[in-house]
Amino acid sequence: MPLKPKYDIAISVAEEDLHVAKKIAEKLAERGIRYYLYAEADNWGKNIFNILLHSFRHARHVLMITSQTYIKKYWSEIERVITSAVQTGRQRYILQLRLDETEIWITRYVVYKDWQNNPDEIADVLQNMLRQRSRPILLWVACIAAAIVACVIWISYNYDTRRQPDEIVTLLSGSRPEKIQIPAGPLTKSFLISPTEVTISDYIAYCTSQRKRLPPQPDHRFQDNCPVVNVTWYEAADYCRWKGGRLPTEAEWEQAAAGGINSKYSGGNNAGNVAIYGKDKYSQVALRDTNRYGLYDMTGNAAEWCSDWFDETRKQKSVRGGAYNSTVHELNFRYRNKEDPNARKPYIGFRVAWDN
Repeated sequence: MPLKPKYDIAISVAEEDLHVAKKIAEKLAERGIRYYLYAEADNWGKNIFNILLHSFRHARHVLMITSQTYIKKYWSEIERVITSAVQTGRQRYILQLRLDETEIWITRYVVYKDWQNNPDEIADVLQNMLRQRSRPILLWVACIAAAIVACVIWISYNYDTRRQPDEIVTLLSGSRPEKIQIPAGPLTKSFLISPTEVTISDYIAYCTSQRKRLPPQPDHRFQDNCPVVNVTWYEAADYCRWKGGRLPTEAEWEQAAAGGINSKYSGGNNAGNVAIYGKDKYSQVALRDTNRYGLYDMTGNAAEWCSDWFDETRKQKSVRGGAYNSTVHELNFRYRNKEDPNARKPYIGFRVAWDN
C-alpha cells in the first residue's frame, strides 16, 4: 500500500529567514499543498526534537532555505541531519533555496534555486516535484528504511539536548574499519591509512596506556568522537608509533585525499558535502561524505600533520587538509600549509598511516 505522508512539503529555515518561508507557505496553501513550518506558539511545552523528527520524516519533500545564518544555527543543522538520515532513495527529495552564496549541496537527492523574491516560482517547482511519480520501492529497500527509522526513533527517545546534530549521524553509522587500503600512486607505494582522524577517545586510550597527559581540548566541544587537537607533531608521531604506524607523507596524504578522482576537495567538488569548514568549532568525525576510498574529513574539520618538513629549511612541518575554521580556498586538497612541530593548535589533528 503506498505511503500517505502527513505533509507534502516540510520547510527548514532559520528564524531570521522566516519571512521568506512565510511567503512561500502562502503560495503553497493557495495550491492546496500541505506544508509543515515550525511555529513556537503551536508547540509550546512539547519536545522540539520529536516534533522535527515526526514532521520531516512524514513529509514527501523538503524545502531547505539556506543562508549564512542557516548554516550556523543549531536546529537548522538538526533538521538537515534528520532529512539526510531518512531520505530513502526518493529522487529530487530536497529543494535547496539559496538566499545568498551558501554552498550548493549537490547530491542525487538535491536540486536548488536562488531566491529572487519569487515565491510563485518556488511553489511551482515544489508542485512539479510532487507531481512526479515515485519509483516503486523494493522490499529490501523498505526493510532498510524501516531499520533507519527505528534507529532515528530510538535516538529521539534517548536524545540529550546538549548533544550536537552530528552525534545523530554517528549513532546511526555502523562500525568503521581501522585501516583503509590506498593504491599506489605516481609518487607512492600502496599503503594503509585510518579512515578518520584520531579521536579524543583514541588518544585517551593511548594516554592511559603510556601514562601520559591528554593535551587540553576545546572545553565547549569535549566529546570523545571529535578529533583530538592541540597535539604537537612529535606527540602525533609518538601515537602513530604506538599504533604500529607512522604519520603519512605529504605524497601519501594527497594520494589518499584524491580518492582516485580529479576534484577540488577530497570526495568531490562541493565543499558542503565533504567538509566541516567556515565554523568556530570542530565537529565529530565522519559527519560528511567519504571520498571514494572511504576516508572521512580529509577536507576540513581538523587539519592534519604530515611527516614531511615543509621545505629545505627544516623548521616547520607540513599540515594538510584545511580545518573547521578554513576558507573554501584552503580546503583544496592540494593546498599546503605549515606549522612549528612543537606548536599546539586547536585546529590541527592527525591520522595514522601504515606500510603494507
